[in-house]
Amino acid sequence: MRILIIFALAPMFIFSTCDKLPLECHYNTWQFQLQMQVYPDYKEVQTGDTLWMYLRSPKRFIDAISGQEIDFSNAANLGVDITFYQFAEDSNGAKYLNPAVKYFNYHLVKGRFLPDDRGSSYNLDYNFQESDSTYEFQLGIVPKSKGEFLISPYDVSNVYRKNARCPRAAFQITLTHTNQHLDIYNDFRPGFELAYEKRLYYCFKVK
Repeated sequence: MRILIIFALAPMFIFSTCDKLPLECHYNTWQFQLQMQVYPDYKEVQTGDTLWMYLRSPKRFIDAISGQEIDFSNAANLGVDITFYQFAEDSNGAKYLNPAVKYFNYHLVKGRFLPDDRGSSYNLDYNFQESDSTYEFQLGIVPKSKGEFLISPYDVSNVYRKNARCPRAAFQITLTHTNQHLDIYNDFRPGFELAYEKRLYYCFKVK
């Protein structure tokens, strides 16, 4: 009997492994929120159309733990890890998630691409662009192939500033002002109830 392995999506975090750092640097002192938008949020697009992932945030954040306002300027590693999957089905009708980075072209307007020597087939990493008062990110995603797809940014942890490796912060990302078309995911995996999918998954069809 053939066994089909389904890729499981879960939050991906960035952790430090340097034992020389003070103890307080090995966990997140602050918990911040970021809002990201996908537009135009059409359920169906054509090959060659452009979807934009956009984020613009002030550099002063409200800490979810203390309620204090924190100026988190000069971040060294604040960015986002984005995964790309195609909803697929094998010859026996079993559903699986197919890594899909290769099915798109990319146009980065604001931010910095972080190359991965392993040449990941399912995710791309970027740092945000910093201005005097904001962090910004804008990425154009252009489908090259037809199908049904899932794109998801991930929360980031262990973020520090260039002038101070301690304390560190975790950032929770939420898709806002975006129709995420989660009915496509529900057709693939009926009855899902996880808050993470509802907060971060963006699904669409390419005709």
